[in-house]
Amino acid sequence: MATVTVPISRHDAHMVDQWVESIKKFGGLENHTMVFVPTLSVKSKAYEAMGRLSKVCGDIKVHELDMDNDSGWPKAPNWQWFKTVEFMESIPTPWLWMELDCLPVRGGWMDAISGAYTSSGAMFLGSVVKVPWREDEYLPPDLSLPPNQQRQIPNPNAGKIVLSPFGENDTMMCGCGVYPSRLQKRINDVGQNGMLQSFSKGFESASEPFDVFMRFVFREMGVGNTDLIQDHWNTALYRLEGNRLFCGENPNPAKDQEAFIARSRAGRVNPNAAIIHGCKDDSLARLVMAGLDTRSLEPLAPPLEAVKASIMTPEIAALDAKIEAVQKETRGMFEALLEKLQPPKQEAPAPAREPAPRLTDEPLAALLSQSTETDAATIIVDYLKTHTKSIRVGDLAKELKINESNIRQMAQDPACPFSVAKPSGWVKLKAA
Repeated sequence: MATVTVPISRHDAHMVDQWVESIKKFGGLENHTMVFVPTLSVKSKAYEAMGRLSKVCGDIKVHELDMDNDSGWPKAPNWQWFKTVEFMESIPTPWLWMELDCLPVRGGWMDAISGAYTSSGAMFLGSVVKVPWREDEYLPPDLSLPPNQQRQIPNPNAGKIVLSPFGENDTMMCGCGVYPSRLQKRINDVGQNGMLQSFSKGFESASEPFDVFMRFVFREMGVGNTDLIQDHWNTALYRLEGNRLFCGENPNPAKDQEAFIARSRAGRVNPNAAIIHGCKDDSLARLVMAGLDTRSLEPLAPPLEAVKASIMTPEIAALDAKIEAVQKETRGMFEALLEKLQPPKQEAPAPAREPAPRLTDEPLAALLSQSTETDAATIIVDYLKTHTKSIRVGDLAKELKINESNIRQMAQDPACPFSVAKPSGWVKLKAA
């Protein structure tokens, strides 16, 4: 069992009739209670609605507020929500905050939401979205400057949709959701009753909507998300396309609310919805009266992983593994083939060796005068490579002016790069 709390103000009293008719269309409130919370000037609307719904919900109350709050949006609705929190402190049931632009869209809507709240184990349950955020009109002040030198500098990105300064995980439960019994005491128990009391101060109260302002406290206490409550704030032009429900952007949003629209809430509506909040014209109410029930809509396509898991059997899993192995092997074969088809890498040619100049007597004598045995061997090798493949040892000695016995002695070393044949005396380079 839960309580449906319905605020009514001068701002939205024109929506009471379509809201009442939508509630009557589905019924299903026999196991629940309802509380209207009207401001002073529209309390008659609340009593009229109570009479029209007496056959749908046997336990209906009206809690009159003693004034009309003229603080504007969001301070006025914040105050009305706070006054509801105070009143609901004496009622020992969780309660659904259901504004007049929030309509049921399926049979058994309240039973489904109440059951989801109980099974969730969360203290709050609703539509969880990323916090709306826009760049401010002016850049932050330069606090390093003295106060008399600070100036308001226009922000070139004013109005641009940006990530919340608290990070991408900064989320909130939209206001139309389920709240626990004795909420005021629970908030006081976590030491945050001062935040709640700030909504009671009229023009001096918090300037953010209560669901944005209280999001950190609510998240600390425990928030759950449900598809049963869909938030399409500031939308209009609801329509059916085949067996799918869509909504459009509100062509005439209130100027004081535009700053809190972080992204379009238009598009396809989740068919799991039991209630939809945010329609600012009569298009959704007309669809409800014409027979809309989201349970008959085409379901959303499940994620690919969910589809795969639902059809996976041991046989399919084994076949899937074989296919993956074949694909891996095939990829390896193609990669090897492509590597073979690549043209060979062209290595840079070795620099051409300049032929050793033929030594004349004068430079040869100068070279030999300072050469070692190793130098002599190098001269002989260069001579054989550039002049002749073989030569008699005596001729070589005369040509290079090296003692013949020294040449023969060098050739006896196994490491010598040339040899002297016996008894012919031919000098040849050894094979490399």
